[in-house]
Amino acid sequence: MIFGNINDLEYLPFQIKKYLELLKKQDLLNLELKQHSFDSQVFFILMEVKTSDILKNEVEAHQKFIDIHYLVSGEEKIGFGKKGEIKKEYSLEEDYETYENILDEQFLVLKPGNFVVFSPGEVHRPTCQINSSSLIRKVVVKIPIHLY
Repeated sequence: MIFGNINDLEYLPFQIKKYLELLKKQDLLNLELKQHSFDSQVFFILMEVKTSDILKNEVEAHQKFIDIHYLVSGEEKIGFGKKGEIKKEYSLEEDYETYENILDEQFLVLKPGNFVVFSPGEVHRPTCQINSSSLIRKVVVKIPIHLY
């Protein structure tokens, strides 16, 4: 896992830095909420979602893609830690598996401009509220592991 700010990309791995630099050039406050492509293999999903109570949010992990969660507006808490008990087995088609919980769960608070990178297998619980539910605008960049 890597945590950082979009304005300080100097020491990041090349592929992470490359796509965050491309993301910086997007008008993310006005761009349509949907999936967008950077190229034939890497895409990002721009979304607006309401944060919610930690216990209502899915614990997830992926195997084929690196996830970059970038916060455009609002505040978001994201949990991470060790894999707990499996809830839904891995789906190759969706590149997604869920867990009942996260062992030794820790939290990051993302503010606008912050990002967190999750490698395949790293469990995370996105879109958790800070004090109360609020609307956030965020991007999830999906980079195939074979490009990393």
